[in-house]
This record gives sequence, C-alpha cells and structure tokens, in this order.
Amino acid sequence: MTEFNQNEQIPVQTAGKSSSMKFFLFGFLFALILIAIGGGAYFIGQKQADNNNLETTPKAVATPAPTKSPTANISSQEEVLTPDQIKSRIIEAIEKKEFEKLSGLMESEVTVILHATECCGPMTKSEAVDQTKSYLAQAVSPWDFSDSNPINSAVKEAYPQNYNDIVGNSKNEYLIGIELSDDNKIQRIAMSVSYKLLIQ
Repeated sequence: MTEFNQNEQIPVQTAGKSSSMKFFLFGFLFALILIAIGGGAYFIGQKQADNNNLETTPKAVATPAPTKSPTANISSQEEVLTPDQIKSRIIEAIEKKEFEKLSGLMESEVTVILHATECCGPMTKSEAVDQTKSYLAQAVSPWDFSDSNPINSAVKEAYPQNYNDIVGNSKNEYLIGIELSDDNKIQRIAMSVSYKLLIQ
C-alpha cells in the first residue's frame, strides 16, 4: 500500500509542478510579447513623430518668409500709383527741381534726347536723372504742363515720337517731354533749351 501511494503521489506532484511551470513560462512569454509590442509601438510612434517634425519643419521655416517680409518691409515696398498720380509726381519733381524723385518712377533704362545736340541715347536711371538735373538747371518756374497750352499742343503735333504723354514748358522757354511705358514708368525724356528750336 505504501508503494502504491507513493507511486500515485509522484505523478500527481510532477503534474502539479509541470502545470505551474507551464503557467509561469506562459505568463513570462506573454509579458515579453506585451513588452515587445509596447516597445515596438512606442518606437514606431516616435519615428513617425520625428518624420512628421522633419516634414513640417521646412514648411514652417519656408512659409513665414514670404508672409512676414511684406509686412516687415512695408516702408520699402513700391507704392501703387494711378497713371494720374504718376504724372502729378513727375510734374511736381520737375517744377521743384527734385529730380532724384524721378528715379523711382523710371524704367531701368531710359532714353534721353537733347535737341540740337548729339546727346544722349539709352542710359541708366541715375545717369538719366543726372542729365535731366544738369540740363534743366537754368529752367525757371513756373512750368506749364497743360494740354491746352498752345506751345505744348504744337510740339506734341510736330514731334509725337518724343513729346506725347507729358509735355511742359518753363517760363524761360525750356521744354521737356516724357514718354511713359506700358507700366507707366518713364522710358524716354526729350528736352530742349527752347521750344522755339522745334516750333516757330
């Protein structure tokens, strides 16, 4: 009887140890799998977050430049003017002998013509300003830029290629004609020490 009981107990005890070992191993493997899944998910999530940051960083850096520069540089931007405002500013600059103000109203290249001379042809803006300033240094105000002025209308009719958009004559007979481009910028300046050189 003793041997039978011992033999019976041994399989029972072995089975108990085996099942608790299996349970322990199963729990351990399950925990490892959970840790691996959690770690993998965390790693993948971090990688995607880093990729998203890399993708959005250039956009964040690139987009503020165009949107911020117009507001930051409002004072340096060119003012949008109507054709009448442009003409008024040109006339005012000539009447007040503030020729430097003409530069901002010019094309990058301006043709300058001085009647009864061999001068000048295409020039840079600064050269055109300097030439206008020196040529009109002796001109005396007031200037008359009205289309109804008989001198201006006669010059326009006789020399439409040089005297068309803006034509004016000074008190002491100086004459200036300004042609504007399609962008309403000065592209040609024609001048004479006297309108009498062009019309009688």
